[in-house]
Amino acid sequence: MFNGVLEKANLKWTNEQPPRKRDLTVLRHTYISFRLLYGTNPYEVANNCRTRVQMIQEHYAKWLLPRLTKGLNVMKHKESAELGS
Repeated sequence: MFNGVLEKANLKWTNEQPPRKRDLTVLRHTYISFRLLYGTNPYEVANNCRTRVQMIQEHYAKWLLPRLTKGLNVMKHKESAELGS
């Protein structure tokens, strides 16, 4: 059923080169990633997704750490700019 919805909306394949297939697993990864990026507790995400916290920490830490670090650096620059003016 989900695949049918993706096909009708022309979202089954990504626009990347080479194209990648979308499925429920991709949707789950996207959900977990966004929840962690917005600061949700990993224990809450693990409970909601019925998985272990260890799996989330091992799998998503390597992908999210650079983005989180980049976001923290941006916040530090904004704060220092505001303090300097």
